[in-house]
Amino acid sequence: MFNDPLIHEETKLKIAEREREAESQRLHQQLGYSDRKAARWVFALIALVIAMVLVTVLL
Repeated sequence: MFNDPLIHEETKLKIAEREREAESQRLHQQLGYSDRKAARWVFALIALVIAMVLVTVLL
């Protein structure tokens, strides 16, 4: 019913691909690259703008 050698080969390829992705992700984290870095900057910018608006309104 199934072609076992092909299934096993595909499984091995998927595992190898996931291992490469995990290693790449680990290296990026060690170097300080993160998907959240941009979100942190955006949040900080929004907080700064809100603080400036509040100070302007209150004065």
